[in-house]
Amino acid sequence: MSDSVTKWYEMQNEEQEKEVERVTSSSSPILSEGIKSEAYTILITYHEDAILEAARILKVDSSK
Repeated sequence: MSDSVTKWYEMQNEEQEKEVERVTSSSSPILSEGIKSEAYTILITYHEDAILEAARILKVDSSK
């Protein structure tokens, strides 16, 4: 791949990581074990892109 294409992919990955970090840091730090278990189940069940899209939808809905 050319350098510019590689850089674009790197920037996309960085943006996704920042979004996940933002969503994670804005969540309540005190969660029940049941909620944590559900979260891990989601992570192993669904594709990363689907999870990130769901987080984006939640972000948009919560800002209304």
